[in-house]
Amino acid sequence: MENYSIQYENQSDVFNEKFFKNLSQKELLSQDYTGLIVSFDWFDFIFGIIPYINNIFNDLKSFLKEEEEILKIEKVRKVGPPTFKHLAKHTNFIQEYDEEKNKIRPSKLLNTYKEDTFNTYENRFICTLVDELAIFLEDINNQLNSHDTNNTNSFTFNGKTNVDAEDIKFSFLVESKTDRLPGIDEFLQKSEIVMNNVKSWRESMLYKQLKKEKAPAVTDPIKRTNVILKNPNFQMAANLWDFIHNFKIDAESVENNRDVYNELPNVFNDKVNNTFLCFYYMMMCTCTKNNYYKEMYTKELNKLLLKDIKENIRHIAKGDDDLSREDLIDLVASEYDMVRKEKVVDYSFIANKINSNSKKFMEKMDSSFFQIGSDGAILNMEVPEEVKEDEKSIDVSKIETTSENDDSKGDETDE
Repeated sequence: MENYSIQYENQSDVFNEKFFKNLSQKELLSQDYTGLIVSFDWFDFIFGIIPYINNIFNDLKSFLKEEEEILKIEKVRKVGPPTFKHLAKHTNFIQEYDEEKNKIRPSKLLNTYKEDTFNTYENRFICTLVDELAIFLEDINNQLNSHDTNNTNSFTFNGKTNVDAEDIKFSFLVESKTDRLPGIDEFLQKSEIVMNNVKSWRESMLYKQLKKEKAPAVTDPIKRTNVILKNPNFQMAANLWDFIHNFKIDAESVENNRDVYNELPNVFNDKVNNTFLCFYYMMMCTCTKNNYYKEMYTKELNKLLLKDIKENIRHIAKGDDDLSREDLIDLVASEYDMVRKEKVVDYSFIANKINSNSKKFMEKMDSSFFQIGSDGAILNMEVPEEVKEDEKSIDVSKIETTSENDDSKGDETDE
């Protein structure tokens, strides 16, 4: 049998060689597209500025503002040099003058006080930028949704080959249809993240305070103050302001645009051909009634799958620089250990099932089944009436008996 197996494996290699040598195939890949063609690369710029704006809202800057007002004397709580200077210039606020005591009684006085406020140009600029960003994103979404999109991709493969007297054919169709603009899903995900940040910025103390004070919004072009010119966070915010005020979406509208390709790249073409042969062995393994050939077809299928794994590893190693050799080994070893563990679990389940059934069987056995003698346990074929119904299921050959000598009975033998 071993020599025959070796001979069969050699024949299988010849079979595979003829399979690929005589293989002819036709491929057709097509894309039918109606809608906008848009590049969303620009959105990474907006997405990258979010941390800088967060820094501004997390490090709020305020200043002391000095306010002046003329109040009746009974409402004035504190006076200082500015009050007397103001009164000297505005003698009309002197109500009476006592010459004897050389005292004056004013009717009104200047009251000055200082207040901590967020109402600076830079803060008004950043709050206006938040509103402008929200309007900008809403406008982009409206432009994208105003166009109907129809995108259909298809891949048709037909292959045939001949090995000796066997003709083998293979065909399949892969097709996808969507009304989504290419790249729109990633754009919407990032746009949602930006809008969530806009919402949090609008809930900040700075934004609410300026809205409460009805602070005026800044207009384009903005003033390049020292803070905006020198602070890195405000520099990036100013860049975003310039971007959204000068941006025009780069979109091209197309109708019934069709691209057709007659062949796959070599790396994909080899995978399709290998899959062709894999499906062949799957079919043969499923349809054959001969256990020996079923095993051989399974081995061939596993060889092809292993070959595919090697090719995938080469492809991953070339395209993923961040994947280390150790990471790949750990990944493969982890999956291998998991499969082995599942096998052990499966086998233990079967063993437990057998033991459980054996125990149930033994529990049904009456003690009258056995006669104990010096030579061990002997099966009594007189089966009680209550278990006669089960006698057909009893396999006597599988009942294990143990032979033990009873020291207390000496040389006693069965009659």
